Amino acid sequence: MNHSMITAASSLYGLQRKLDIIADNVANLNTTGYKRKDASFQDILTTVKAQPQSMELAGRRTPLGLTEGWGARLSMQWSDFSQGTPVSTGQPFDLAIEGNALFELAVPRIGADGQPVLDENGNPVFDPVWTRNGAFQLSPDPADGERLYLTAADGTFVVDENGEKIAIPRGSRVDIDATGTITAYTDAGEAVNVGRLRLVRIVNPHLLTAVGSQRFALADNVPLNSALEPLAGPQQMAEEGIAVRQGFLEQSNVDLTKEMTDLINAQRAFQLMSRALSSADTMWDLANKLRG
Repeated sequence: MNHSMITAASSLYGLQRKLDIIADNVANLNTTGYKRKDASFQDILTTVKAQPQSMELAGRRTPLGLTEGWGARLSMQWSDFSQGTPVSTGQPFDLAIEGNALFELAVPRIGADGQPVLDENGNPVFDPVWTRNGAFQLSPDPADGERLYLTAADGTFVVDENGEKIAIPRGSRVDIDATGTITAYTDAGEAVNVGRLRLVRIVNPHLLTAVGSQRFALADNVPLNSALEPLAGPQQMAEEGIAVRQGFLEQSNVDLTKEMTDLINAQRAFQLMSRALSSADTMWDLANKLRG
């Protein structure tokens, strides 16, 4: 009975986390750039209970020993980076990626005191994060009255292939081609090469950690080249089948039908474990009453 309670209780905890993941996916069904989450389970512990030698009879093919499991746990959670559906918006700074790649952003590093970390020259220190959400905009910089900067909706800077902020002359028309190259056209018709978006190819998605707002980062002990590979240029992008589409946004890759199927399976398993736990508790109650 104690064994049954331990097995049921441990499995219930893992199934509850699975239900939370499904709920998160369904809630973000219409979130731009959202990548659905998935999880896998594994046995917590498997033991072999010894059996008396008299059990080994003639003709028995299985070895002595009774295998006992102690429940299952959620062993790994990861994001599924499969392609979402691109939707046309007509906005010049809405960008979608086709293929296995991410945009790179630069977020200010925050210290233990809650304040931005500064370098030796007094400038803010930035850390890279990556996203598929290309809903960008132009934002002003109080220190620069002539140019606007390409940012995410919260003001996080989008960076170019050199890791620098992308500055665009005020009042210019912007064209972004399939390679991520940005060209600004002034009122006089002059073309200004602004730079090229920094894109990275996903090498190992399991090493990426979701940090909110459809963004991903790397843990401190994970080297960059083990998880991501910066794209060298247009030729590599063409070889990898990666392209940038201006005026489009990538929708969530959540498949509602699959999520509902997973939800039903998880609920049935949760119900089974709940009944096992309740049955074990009832047996303990009966045993205690008989002993008394």
